[in-house]
Amino acid sequence: VPFSMFDRFTVLPIQIFNWMSRPQEEFQYVAAAGMIVLLGLLLFINIFVLWLRNRK
Repeated sequence: VPFSMFDRFTVLPIQIFNWMSRPQEEFQYVAAAGMIVLLGLLLFINIFVLWLRNRK
């Protein structure tokens, strides 16, 4: 857990890959939830950019 802005951290795609590599079944569910979060974030950003582009 990072304690300040300058601590080291892992990006979510790499963390999902690490979770998928673990043999415990619980990590498979956590990785699937992480993938859904990434897809939702991508969809939200895409809709937001379309909204910004089309407003006048």
